[in-house]
Amino acid sequence: MRCRCWLVLVAGALAVAAVSTTAQAAPDSREARARAACAAGNVEKGVALLAQIAAETGDVNALYNQARCYQQNGRTDEALERFKDYQRRALNLSPDEAAQVNTFIRDLQAEQARDAASASPPVAAPAPPSPAANSALPPAPGLDAKRAGPSLVAPAILAGVGVAALAAGIYFSLKVRSIESDLESPTHITLADYNDKVHSGQDAATYQWVGYGVAAAAAAGSALTYALGRRPTGGAETARVGFAPAIGRDGVGGLVRFAF
Repeated sequence: MRCRCWLVLVAGALAVAAVSTTAQAAPDSREARARAACAAGNVEKGVALLAQIAAETGDVNALYNQARCYQQNGRTDEALERFKDYQRRALNLSPDEAAQVNTFIRDLQAEQARDAASASPPVAAPAPPSPAANSALPPAPGLDAKRAGPSLVAPAILAGVGVAALAAGIYFSLKVRSIESDLESPTHITLADYNDKVHSGQDAATYQWVGYGVAAAAAAGSALTYALGRRPTGGAETARVGFAPAIGRDGVGGLVRFAF
């Protein structure tokens, strides 16, 4: 009876030892498979196996191995997150281990910065304006969209001179007419007065023709300067300025006409 009990105890101890050995060997086997999966690029499988080990054993090294799996396969964001998690949970790291983890974190952060810089679109230089765009620009303020307005200063000055000269010519024409009337009247005048009136009439006659000549020249110059000052861009436009002489019984005159 005692023999049988001893055999049962021995068998039970062997069974417990076998279970314990299997439980210890299982994580090692999964860790090896996880490393193989990460090396082959099967990141999801490797990380899942390591997550099972961390959940069953509480081993923070599984977090470190997950971070390395992500890092080796170019998944920077996940690797950086796992290293920081491992850094928070691993409380008994040696100085060398802590320095290595910090180096990995700095390298991953630098890689993130390079990726962000390469993803930023380049700033394009502004394109030069096309000829079509230049032609569509609005005209400068104060200028007509169809043409640049002519300068009216010179034509106006010449027109004023012409009007003044015409008025002078008319005045001297009237004076000539008045002197002629005095000389033709039956009133007796002295020889000296007669000669004075004749000279005055001659001078007035000269002045009247000078006035009319200046008026005509000023009118022509005004029309010419106005026409040259116009810059039409559409159809051709001409200045409508003219001088029309007028001759009557009482003298010679003229008419200056401006049309702007």
